[in-house]
Amino acid sequence: LVEASGTFESLVEPGIQTTEIGGSNIFQIQYNIWKYLHKQDTDVLLSTMEIPNIVSIIAAKSLNSISVVLRCANVNSMKERQGKYRLLPTIKRLTYPYADSIITISDGVACDLAQVMNVNKSNMMTTIYNPAYDSNIQTKAREPVPTEWLTDDEKDVAIGVGSMKQQKDFATLIRAVQ
Repeated sequence: LVEASGTFESLVEPGIQTTEIGGSNIFQIQYNIWKYLHKQDTDVLLSTMEIPNIVSIIAAKSLNSISVVLRCANVNSMKERQGKYRLLPTIKRLTYPYADSIITISDGVACDLAQVMNVNKSNMMTTIYNPAYDSNIQTKAREPVPTEWLTDDEKDVAIGVGSMKQQKDFATLIRAVQ
């Protein structure tokens, strides 16, 4: 872990060993990962975030014997067209093919990533969906909604759930409803 603290820290079982790598910038983090992997007998490195994915591949592959598995959870091709993210597609094309495997959380993420990387997604990507099922969903779906604007037949309602970021593309949802 770059930083061994956060929202999910309490969910880590006491018997699971975690190590805080530390670092205040990507070069320091990459060096710290490389240094840690060089000292440890590590078989597989799992990286789960975009920039750490790139850093992990470079650090682990310089040691040759460590398998790297990446987890990708976002469709980023929209975000990566501008600003500070514009170099990410090129960096991904150069680094991600060195991963031994890539896990995506949906087929849409896999297709987007394959397009960004210019590779066939079936060669190195596996989709493992995030678990989101709650047995109460069906029961709750049948419950009345005590909100007047949702029950007004004169109003059209579209609900979008997600952070207000460009990659969620709420503009398309709004145009579709208009």
